Amino acid sequence: MTILAERALYTIPDVISLLSMGTSVIYEQIRAHRLEVVHPADGVT
Repeated sequence: MTILAERALYTIPDVISLLSMGTSVIYEQIRAHRLEVVHPADGVT
């Protein structure tokens, strides 16, 4: 059985609330590549 997870984009404050983690823990997870960061493209409105 294959389970596909839906992907969503959240701001850091949203992630803190959703995961009940502190800011430093969130950034540690990003550095460890456990959370993915998406940067908006330059010039996109």
